[in-house]
Amino acid sequence: GPVLVTLVSLILPLVMGAVSVPFIIEKLGVVRFGVLTLIWGIFGYFSLFDFGIGKALTKRIAECEAGSPQAAVATSTGLLLLLGLGVFSGLLLAAAYPLLLSFGILVDSHENFRSVAWLALGMPFLLLGIGLRGVLEGLGRFSAPAFARVVLGIATFGLPVPLLAVWPTLD
Repeated sequence: GPVLVTLVSLILPLVMGAVSVPFIIEKLGVVRFGVLTLIWGIFGYFSLFDFGIGKALTKRIAECEAGSPQAAVATSTGLLLLLGLGVFSGLLLAAAYPLLLSFGILVDSHENFRSVAWLALGMPFLLLGIGLRGVLEGLGRFSAPAFARVVLGIATFGLPVPLLAVWPTLD
């Protein structure tokens, strides 16, 4: 049941990473793979930037009767808050690019600039995804978020493989 799905959602991305990371390093090189790892880390860190709204949505939706006006208000309010936080986070990352350059964390290049731009554009989607997962879990629908976690985890490590075969750049 749910325990097996959760276990699979943790193991399959790990296996995909073990298989694909050597290829990704070979195609990108160590320095650019380091930047990719930094991007993955930032994306993971900013998933905490929902300030607990995703879990609060889970709790509130679970307390409401499914389809009730209270559930609808909680959903729309929570998702709008997360969208706003996502836009703010993206703007914050975009504004941080010059700081990353000045501290020597990144080298100024079109590839790094575009990579940070993609990261910044992804922030609203990341936080909205957290909110949508909270809503689904509040409704007692645990399979869809677990399945999404499997797909996204595998895609994180697996999608670069075919992309790098035809487009060997970080962005």
